[in-house]
Amino acid sequence: MKITKILVALSFLFAISTAQAGELTVTGSMEATYHTQGDKTTGNPIGMDRELKFSGSTELDNGITVSVMQDTGDSLTYGNSQIMFGGVAGVFDIYIGSDSDPVDAIDDITPSAYEEANGSGSGTYTSNDIGDNAGQMGIGFKYNVPVLGAFNYKYYPNVDSTKNADNASSGDQNGTTGSAYSASLKTNMGDLPVIGAFLDGATLTTGVAEKDHSQTAAVDDAFDLTAAINYSVGNFSLGVQKKVHNEGE
Repeated sequence: MKITKILVALSFLFAISTAQAGELTVTGSMEATYHTQGDKTTGNPIGMDRELKFSGSTELDNGITVSVMQDTGDSLTYGNSQIMFGGVAGVFDIYIGSDSDPVDAIDDITPSAYEEANGSGSGTYTSNDIGDNAGQMGIGFKYNVPVLGAFNYKYYPNVDSTKNADNASSGDQNGTTGSAYSASLKTNMGDLPVIGAFLDGATLTTGVAEKDHSQTAAVDDAFDLTAAINYSVGNFSLGVQKKVHNEGE
């Protein structure tokens, strides 16, 4: 009910405003990799990644910005999408879609030269990484908390892995799952009172996520927790991150 009221309010807000002319841009990337592991059968070690991203933005007469994006996968099929309303009430950014899960965005943010330390094809966490809510349809908001920094929260009405089409709902696509949420907070430690003068260049990032993966009685929800500290000075960067992934019972 709360989400419905928010959407109704937004619909009214934008219905009485007109938009300025915007533009659509297309960006993309393609890369080839060569990957082997000494303790595994590699087979053909050559891989390729290719994707396109369509994005556009405009501004309403009331000053609220509107941006849209749609990306594709390796086979150029539709991937994640998002609509974002920026500067709502001069404070919040509100977004809807399957992109920008707060915890998935920080699943491994320690410094790297190419891939994450536990990125695709390497490491030991490729099947039990945090950020399980990524790619689900939800609604979220971003807000800059004084002193503490950038806060990002996203709510998922049902984690059924269905990306609904126009005017459609997922129905009983996966009747055993329930709702979920993800949240992250990124703090520039140099902005902290008193101790900030000694911590310039350091960033603390924390995240939490929880999902009702089964509505069966006495079944625990799955949850993720993470905390990372990164420090940069000139061309030198280092970081440490700890995370907990619990798949529930």
